[in-house]
Amino acid sequence: MRVKTGVPGLDELLGGGLPRGSCTLLSGKCGTGKTILAMQYIVKGITDYGEPGVFVSFEREPEALCEDAKGFGWHLKLLENQKNLELMGDSLDRITSFGKKVGANGENMITEIVEVVREKEAERLALDGLAQFSAMFPNPLAFRSGLARMQRELGKLGCTSVWTSEVDEGKEGLGRLGVEEYVADGVIVLCYERGGLTRNRTLEVRKMRRTGHSNHLSFFEISEGGIRIVKPGENGPPKKRVQGE
Repeated sequence: MRVKTGVPGLDELLGGGLPRGSCTLLSGKCGTGKTILAMQYIVKGITDYGEPGVFVSFEREPEALCEDAKGFGWHLKLLENQKNLELMGDSLDRITSFGKKVGANGENMITEIVEVVREKEAERLALDGLAQFSAMFPNPLAFRSGLARMQRELGKLGCTSVWTSEVDEGKEGLGRLGVEEYVADGVIVLCYERGGLTRNRTLEVRKMRRTGHSNHLSFFEISEGGIRIVKPGENGPPKKRVQGE
């Protein structure tokens, strides 16, 4: 079975959508749109497909996320009040400070995330900020083991997840620690590259287990309604300058 992404044009590149129960890494440098795509996946899952979701952030406070989402017409508080959305996490400094006080670590956080997904019967999860999340583990091997456990347990629950990972400027990897892309079932790379005096946004499906997928770069844009794939020869709607990701 396939899970629709809620991003116009993206499902066509994925052979109909994400395989149910899979996890997909959204990889890219700062400002490429990873957080927007992850949030759109959750919001559209709720509003268009009736699938409850959980959004976990290790970068932004829930209040800030709600304000950012309003710019795209996504009202997270309303979805929370309707019991269709659960917002988890906070800025990393607050999470780690609290963790030290109560003796919590990355494995404890994974257990909590999985439990929330189970209790809410959530069919979608977005985890924003793997690089920050990795700071809660003692070393890359423990981080990789934790991600594999989370992937396995979410899959058993039938929850389809997307994880975002930032790539440092000047580097060509798919994740900051170099382990995320091997755990994930799929990898989608987002780029925002200079071409002359302008920059172009492109998206590439680098890998996707259990399904065929496009092997071409696709242009995309971020506008008032979120992200959409721009088909060859198509003129998109007027673009909006978007702050952050």
